[in-house]
Amino acid sequence: TFVVIPTLLPSESRVEELARSLEVYYLSNREKNIYFGIVGDFKDGYEKNTEDDEKIVNKGLEVIRELNEKYSEEEDIFYFFHRERVYSKTQEKWMGWERKRGSLVELNALLLGEKNTTFNVISGDISKIQGKIKYIITLDADTILPRDEGKRLIGTIAHPLNRAVVDEEKNIVAEGYGLIQPRIIVDMEDKNKTLFTRIFAGAGGLDPYSTAVSDIYQDLFGEGIFTGMGIYDLEVFHKVLGDRLPENSVLSHFLLEGSYIRTGLATDINLADGYPEKYTSFMMRLHRW
Repeated sequence: TFVVIPTLLPSESRVEELARSLEVYYLSNREKNIYFGIVGDFKDGYEKNTEDDEKIVNKGLEVIRELNEKYSEEEDIFYFFHRERVYSKTQEKWMGWERKRGSLVELNALLLGEKNTTFNVISGDISKIQGKIKYIITLDADTILPRDEGKRLIGTIAHPLNRAVVDEEKNIVAEGYGLIQPRIIVDMEDKNKTLFTRIFAGAGGLDPYSTAVSDIYQDLFGEGIFTGMGIYDLEVFHKVLGDRLPENSVLSHFLLEGSYIRTGLATDINLADGYPEKYTSFMMRLHRW
C-alpha cells in the first residue's frame, strides 16, 4: 500500500511540514509493506518555470532522503514525486495536468509501469515497487492518519466480501468496492483554533462511542460517497477511470470517481481533518464546492 499526499507545494517550508506529517503517519502505521510519498505540483503560473521551482524540488528530495536514512534499512520507504507544469488552454496558465485528479491518475499509471507521465522528479528507484502496489491511501495535506487506521483501511478493502468486481461491458465496479471512504472527524487542535471554529466546527477529536452513526446512503443503497480521502484499489481505479474523463471538463472529481468504482463507507475507521479558521476561508471553500 502507498500512502500519498497529492498537493500544491508553494514553498520550501510547506515541503518540510508535509515531510513531518509523513513521518508521523509512518510511526503510527508502521508496516513492512506500507510506503509513503508526497505527490507535488507547483502553483499555477504564467510561465513554465519560476526561480523558486528548483529550491522546492531540492528541498523535497532532501527531506525524503533524510527520512529514508533515518528509518529505511533495505529499501526506500519514503518517496517524493513532482510534476512539471503543462499549458492549459482553458485556464490560460501553466499548471499541473488536471490538478489533483491528474496527479493521482498519473501516479497510478507510474506505479503500474507506464512511462508517459509528466513526473519529472522521482526520488529513489521506483522500479523496485512498480507492479507490487495493490492499494493507494490518498490524504489531503491537512489530514491526520491516526494510529493503525491505515492497516484497518487495508483490511477492510481487502476483505473477500468487499473486493471489487468490474463489469467488463460497462467498465464500472458492479459488486464490492473499489474504494473505501472512512469517517472524517475534525482535528481537536483545529476545532479550538479560533472563535469561528469553536462555534462552527462541531465536536472535535475521536469519540467513536457516542457519535458513531449509520449513513443513509450506505444503509439503503450499499454505497457511500467519496469525499477525497480514503483507500482505493490501484488496478481497478486505473482500469475504470484512467482514460474515462475528458480533459479540462471536471473540477470536483470525487463524486464521479466514487460512483464509477463504488465507494463503501466505513464509519468505524477515522481520519482527522482540518477546518477553515476564518469565515472568509470557509466561504471560499464552500464556493469551490
